[in-house]
Parts: sequence; C-alpha cells; structure tokens
Amino acid sequence: KLIEPPGEARSNYRVRCDLAKRLGATDARFDMSEREHIDEAFRLGGLGGISAIEAEGWIDRAQPFAKAHFLDGFAHPDGRFRFRPDWAAIGPYAARMPKVADWMDDYERADAEHPLKLVTPPARHFLNSTFTETPTSVAKEGGAGPVVRMHPATARSHGVSSGNRVRIGNRRGSVVLRATLDDGQLPGTLIVEGIWLSETFEEGRGINTLVGEDPVPPNGGVAFHDTAVWLERADGAST
Repeated sequence: KLIEPPGEARSNYRVRCDLAKRLGATDARFDMSEREHIDEAFRLGGLGGISAIEAEGWIDRAQPFAKAHFLDGFAHPDGRFRFRPDWAAIGPYAARMPKVADWMDDYERADAEHPLKLVTPPARHFLNSTFTETPTSVAKEGGAGPVVRMHPATARSHGVSSGNRVRIGNRRGSVVLRATLDDGQLPGTLIVEGIWLSETFEEGRGINTLVGEDPVPPNGGVAFHDTAVWLERADGAST
C-alpha cells in the first residue's frame, strides 16, 4: 500500500464485505479486516501467519525440480502418464470428449446459415472490463467504440466496404457495428476486439449477445471464441 484511501474510497475487499452484510450474510469473516483475512488465509493454507511471512519477506512456492518435471512420475497410483484420460472423473460432459486426448470436432461450425466464424479477443488497450470506461484506454482504442474487422475478400463477398454499418448475428441475436478491412485477418473469420460495454453498441446489445451459454467439455465453462455468425449490410443494401 502506497497511500491511505482518499475520501470515501474503500478496498474491493471492504466493498464485498459491506455488500454481503447488507444482503444479510452473518459469517464472521465479513467483519474481519483485510489483514485478518489474509492472516487466516495463510494459516488455513499451512503457510503460517502473516507476521511470519512479513519477517521472511516472501514464500518460495516453486516445486522441486524433479516434481515440476515429472521425474518422479505422474499423479496416478503407478506414476505413469495416461494417453486415455478418465474424462468421466473430470467432468459431466465426458461423452463429448475424444477417447485419447487430441483435437476434437465438437464445436460450433460455420454452415450455410452462418458462414462466418466470430472471434472476440480483448483489445490491446483493455486489460479487462475495468478499463473500458477509462478515457485514456477508450481514446487509445480510437474512441469510436467497437468495430468488426474482416478480410477484404470476406467484405467483397458480402458487398461491404470499410466504414459500412453491418449487422452480424445468429439464432441468439444480432449486433450492429462499423466494418474495418484488414488483410491480416483470415478470410471467413470476423474479429470484434475489446470488452466494450453494451451501451457502446448502436442498439445497446453487446457482443456476448452472440455467444452461447452452453457448457463445454470436459468440465463446463463457456466457448467464447466458438461462435458461427452471418453478416449483412445494416443499411438495407443488397449483398
């Protein structure tokens, strides 16, 4: 900590505790200070209290060389590696996994109705959604909000020029963005960078409108970059 909190600023930890108590939570940990909470976490982890750690300065949690490089074997009773995992023991979607750990074709494929694949990586100036509202980060991203990047060949096949308003969608919904042409993209793939807030989109619907919530194997989660979409001009022009 470099300074004391100015004004009414509170730590993330304190905000969570205060919210929990407003919602009726009664666990004693919500009355702990940050230091008390850290001290308990270290003790429960078998690492001693916070005072001992402060005296030492740091804790070396690196595994020994032999263990880190599996020279003593793998975490199975016989110590041998398994090329055929026991998926059923890992998660509830084992039936969808290949018998041998390898590439799998259980993903959302492009088809006649949805001929393009959509990838939604973070913009380089947005570390996470916290920074999508900071003026500096927004300005470095051009300040104009989200755009969809596409290869010129993809644009030509859909009658799209740079700067056109386009709509991309699937059976989950659709969003409107401005098109940007970039021959560094793969033909047939659309890129929407950023973690832009929903209100920065023309119709108030963010890019996650297009992303499925179906849990993916082997243990759930969301396939954020596994989305098939269609593309059309948003001004009604023929493609």
